[in-house]
Amino acid sequence: MSEQVTVTINGKEVKVPEGVFIIQAAKMAGIDIPHLCYCECLPSTGSCRVCLVEVEGIKGLVASCARKVKDGMVIATDTEKIREARRFVLELILSNHPGDCMSCDKNGACELQKYAYELGIEKTSFLMKDPGYEIDKSNPFIERNYNLCILCGRCVGICKTQGADIIDFIKRGMITKVATPLDKPLQESGCDFCGSCLAVCPVGALLEVDRRFRGREWEMKETRTVCSYCGCGCDLVFGIVDGQIMRATGEGLGDFLCARGRFGWDFVESPKRITKPLIKKDGVLTESTYEEAFGFVAERLLDIKKAHGADSVGGFIGAGNTNEVAYLFQKFLRAGIGTNNIDSSARLLGFPALVDLYEALGDGAVVSMKDVEEADALLLVNADVTVAYPRVGVAVKRALSSGAKLVTIDARRTKISEKADIYIQSKVGSDEFVLSGLLKELLDGKIYDEEFAKKCEKFEDLKKSLGKLKMETVERESGISKDVLKEAAKLYSEGKKAVIIFGAETASPQTMELIADISLLTGRTRASVLPCLLSSNLRGTVYMGALAEFYPGVRKIDEARNDFEKTWGVKLPKKAGLSIKEMLDGMGSSILGMYIVGADPVTQFPNSSSVAKSLSSLDFLVVQDTFLTETAKLADVVLPGITLAESNGTIVNMEYRTKEVRAVIEPLAETDWKTVTALSKRMNYTMGYSSEKEIAKEIKSLVFVPKKIERDTYSFILVEPKVSGEEPDKKYPYTLIVGETTFGFYDGVRTKISKLSELEPNMGDYVIFNSDDAAFLGLEDGCKVTVKSRRGKVTTSARILDFLPKGMFFMPSCHHKQGVLASDSIDLKLKSPQDQLIAVSVSKEGVAK
Repeated sequence: MSEQVTVTINGKEVKVPEGVFIIQAAKMAGIDIPHLCYCECLPSTGSCRVCLVEVEGIKGLVASCARKVKDGMVIATDTEKIREARRFVLELILSNHPGDCMSCDKNGACELQKYAYELGIEKTSFLMKDPGYEIDKSNPFIERNYNLCILCGRCVGICKTQGADIIDFIKRGMITKVATPLDKPLQESGCDFCGSCLAVCPVGALLEVDRRFRGREWEMKETRTVCSYCGCGCDLVFGIVDGQIMRATGEGLGDFLCARGRFGWDFVESPKRITKPLIKKDGVLTESTYEEAFGFVAERLLDIKKAHGADSVGGFIGAGNTNEVAYLFQKFLRAGIGTNNIDSSARLLGFPALVDLYEALGDGAVVSMKDVEEADALLLVNADVTVAYPRVGVAVKRALSSGAKLVTIDARRTKISEKADIYIQSKVGSDEFVLSGLLKELLDGKIYDEEFAKKCEKFEDLKKSLGKLKMETVERESGISKDVLKEAAKLYSEGKKAVIIFGAETASPQTMELIADISLLTGRTRASVLPCLLSSNLRGTVYMGALAEFYPGVRKIDEARNDFEKTWGVKLPKKAGLSIKEMLDGMGSSILGMYIVGADPVTQFPNSSSVAKSLSSLDFLVVQDTFLTETAKLADVVLPGITLAESNGTIVNMEYRTKEVRAVIEPLAETDWKTVTALSKRMNYTMGYSSEKEIAKEIKSLVFVPKKIERDTYSFILVEPKVSGEEPDKKYPYTLIVGETTFGFYDGVRTKISKLSELEPNMGDYVIFNSDDAAFLGLEDGCKVTVKSRRGKVTTSARILDFLPKGMFFMPSCHHKQGVLASDSIDLKLKSPQDQLIAVSVSKEGVAK
């Protein structure tokens, strides 16, 4: 704790921490000092001179945001001398500021206007000059009116703090301006549209495009909730006017939001939303009533259950619903229908392999964003953090700015790899060999925690296993020299607070096991790993029991069944449930009815043509979703779903934090939990809840809230490394990877309906080649190409960008046909997709190369 000093401010004696600025000390004393350039989340610049104060014993006025307090300091903040100086400064600013207050959306919230009013400035004494800048309306999110800019520098500072650094001051004197390099539009400058500049701008120079002339600050009702995109689970504060969303901000001025979080919410109010039930009649989905739809669904599922047994029905749920909805859904399947055939998209995005990782290291190993920011050594494994999980990317950049060392392992040259101290650009699919090499170098170099490692089970077995591994093999398979791996191992081991970050949806189970081994070998079992999760409630969905193997609380079926029978008041099935892949394989024979909530298997799953064929063979399919997805188009009944912005409940983010979700607008359709309970009641199993809080209360009585608990004993996992992904051959000589883009996300259902799509090239309908491969294949930027795999083919556009190694291509996950190409082969133990890399061929104008 900082030492306290005593200062006197406006005659009031107060104790404040030593080393704080005068402006901060005044705030602690309840005194507001006017300021424009100063912002609590940014380094102080002292440039605007509005925060001037008098300090006894110092000649002249001082900037309170740049002068630190000292014991015994006597300060005055509101004398006539100070007020006169502030009037002079503000009048100078106003002389270069057009008086557009009447039509400015910041009217009433503008800090310049506020201080001018408080100081009684009716008009400036100086000759007014309109800068005459053209208002930049060229992008869909941020309107830049630099005629209103007061050159406070906040936007420049926050852009650096968030790690983007694409705007700065240009020119000098009266023509100084904030601009991007060469004064290009934001969308041409490398801006990722986090919108942090909007949040800190004290005037109307930067505004959200969507809120212009639709509501002023005082008209907005603000509601705090959680972002619905990736697993970072960032807090959002929505501004609502007349029941419509006007904007989204972070809770604090310096809170980072990515483009998806700040601007990608507009899908919520899209006219394409499903708001009424649809029943397929004569092959056409036709609007219906809830009463008719619920009755029809219950009748058909009961008929199938009666004729073929409960296990002829299955359920599948996406990982973007609240914990309460996921819990009710699996309860409906298990207690209402009587089957353990319940699975979720967590199966495709890292689970249940992550369960094994958590068991190996203990839940205490999972880090927070703060842990990442405070780390002094970082190891990134195949994780494009600035694109797929932007909040993690910012945490990494902040750690680097504080002096942390970084090792990245990735075949792609990402933005974050360019900042790495050691960039291991290994061969495609060789992560297991690279990590095995690092593990061996840690052991052979004796740069590990020997005392801790000896306490772990199978340590001697690990030594023997690594003793058999030849570094020549590692070098051959990975393309990385022993010296580089040795240097990387040394850098990681020397960190006092080292963290491993990896993308859960791209890591093989063996990769996760090797990450666990590296953590154990170096004695790092607390705050040592961060599995980046792609969906907003991936962890919570699994924890609520939406995987075939587990009841809520990640409890195995045979161990937990009796406890849940007592609470749910019904006999539960003993037979193990089927994974989604097993259900798909059995559709049309053993699986005849299917209930899918908040997921689009036809688009999201590998080998999507086969998935569509399987779903079409069902006797009955009901889909509950917000939009008419490709899967919903195949359904016999479509029930409206709601978004997270219309929901109440909780989620669990990648940091293991349980976060409260609040409805920010009235739902456009029946809430998901009410729909599930209504169906359950009609199928003779009543779940009598009156609110989400009642559901949460039941969950709490059955499920321990996730806590970061360290284990008492640990065990190494023996891994024999192999190259992951499909093996290329003469017919399919290249490798295709699928991943996230800045303005596309996952299956693209939300981002393509959002304005985000305006900045995603061709709405994600493309494949990226490096220039060498493009030249060999005879491709030009924008030309049409056909990409073939062992499952199917896709015709799309070519883009040429040099961040990929030779022989490797990239397709956005939001590409509408990426699932056509991917392999659906599964890991037999985990029953989840095995091959993240796809062997392909490419042709232009029908000529394959």
